[in-house]
Formats: sequence, C-alpha cells, structure tokens
Amino acid sequence: MLRKAFEKAQPTLEKDEDYQLFMKENADWVKDYALFRAVKDYFGGKFWQLWPEDIKLRQPAGVKVYQMLLKQDIAFYCFLEYTFLKQYLKMKKYANKKGIQILGDIPIYVSIDSADAWAQPEMFYFDKDLVPTKVAGVPPDAFSETGQLWGNPLYDWDAHK
Repeated sequence: MLRKAFEKAQPTLEKDEDYQLFMKENADWVKDYALFRAVKDYFGGKFWQLWPEDIKLRQPAGVKVYQMLLKQDIAFYCFLEYTFLKQYLKMKKYANKKGIQILGDIPIYVSIDSADAWAQPEMFYFDKDLVPTKVAGVPPDAFSETGQLWGNPLYDWDAHK
C-alpha cells in the first residue's frame, strides 16, 4: 500500500512545497538514510559490512552507481519519512489538543547495522576496515555475573566536536 501511495504521489512531489521543505530541512540525514535502506533491500537485508567494498566504504563512484540504480527506491524511502513525519505531527497536534503529551525515547546508542554507522563511520570507534574497536556493554553486576556485551559502536566524542 505504501508503494502505491508513493507511485500516486510521486508526480507531484517536485512541486510539493511541504515535501521540498522537508527534504531541505532534513538534508543532513534523509538521503543517506534512504540510500542505506534501498541498498540494504537490494542486497536482501544483508548487514552493510557484508556489502561490496564500493558501497560498504561509500566510495564516490560506488555511491553514484547505487544512487542511479536505486533512484526509485531512494525516492520511496524519502517519501516514507516525509509521510511519517506529516502524519505523526498531525496526530501529536490532535493529542496535545486533548491534553495528552507525547514523550519520545531517544536511544543512547545506534545499532552497528544502521544508516548512522554506515554513513558516518568517522563518528564512531571503527578501525580502517570499519570494524568497531570499542562497543557498548556493562560490567558484571548483581543481575549478570558475566556482564553484557551489547555490541553497539561507541561514539567518538572528539570527532563529534
């Protein structure tokens, strides 16, 4: 159904001022996210570290190839993000009018198999082969004798500065 909605809306998106504003305001992440999702689909859901080197390492020529090859799918994922935000804000406004506040949950870590880790590996502790050198977890405690190794890549806060 979402693909059908996209196909119906696509001819008008270039002239849709709200959509264009969304794309502009979210330019720092939405196209990378959409490319990530489209490439992940193309490779049957494989972990990005198992993709061919050209796209795994975001080599400019490789990125360009997949952007052209998956142009429709990338546009579809951008449309989904726009549609979700539009519907979410409408629902939130309605809830707020009824005196209901919505609290969001922001994860502390990102998944290693995420658009964030793939698109900006320099923001995390990865080695030259994009293998995490530091990952999240907790030491042993009263709940777990061995501790827990979550595997989420840790942020390189110096890089974020």
